[in-house]
Amino acid sequence: MADWPLLSADEQERLVDLTDGLMAQVRWEAAQGFDLTDEMCTVIAAQAALTCLGFDEGLDALVHVRTVIVHPRTIILDGTHHEGGGVMSEGPRWLAGEAHDEEGPLLLAWDSVRRETRYRRGRRNVVIHEVAHKIDMLDGVIDGTPPIDDEVLLADWARESRIAYGKVRLHGDGVIDGYGGTNPAEFFAVVSELFFSGPQLLAEAHPALYDCYRRFYRQDPAARRAQA
Repeated sequence: MADWPLLSADEQERLVDLTDGLMAQVRWEAAQGFDLTDEMCTVIAAQAALTCLGFDEGLDALVHVRTVIVHPRTIILDGTHHEGGGVMSEGPRWLAGEAHDEEGPLLLAWDSVRRETRYRRGRRNVVIHEVAHKIDMLDGVIDGTPPIDDEVLLADWARESRIAYGKVRLHGDGVIDGYGGTNPAEFFAVVSELFFSGPQLLAEAHPALYDCYRRFYRQDPAARRAQA
């Protein structure tokens, strides 16, 4: 994991514990006869566990991550599906990952996971993206707002998300990927990817939005990289 050297000794120890816990919690399955190794599972678990590094509750946020099915490469799914904005479509979908509702499985394409794990300067991380969807589902509503008990943070989150989401939808954004404009749920997942994979870009372009994510995840990855 690219950010491993940037973590403090205490953070590294905690991440190892969280990774071990997630490895034991998850049922790992290989699709299409794929040769899924323990090392691959560890790489996936470590990136998922990173999202929980700042939570006092540990892996509680990933309680619905019970089964992870790893495909060798891009996942092709057939059937009717949502395109966003209430639009339905039929035909094949090409996916790097997908998170099913409740305790349904999390699907990942290993070629995407491997590429994004190695490419430190990238903005994408399919593991974090799909895990963010699982976090969003914790309150039973997939709306781009995870469970937030702090009323001040919740108000700030709603305001800054609305502003940034509107910008992405209307004009595009040089930092937040356009896929985040599909719907609020995808916006949360895309920004979560960027928060961990390209935090300094997010902090510079959208400082108030970055601060909301910093307060929610209880981590400051932009500061970690700046100190490095």
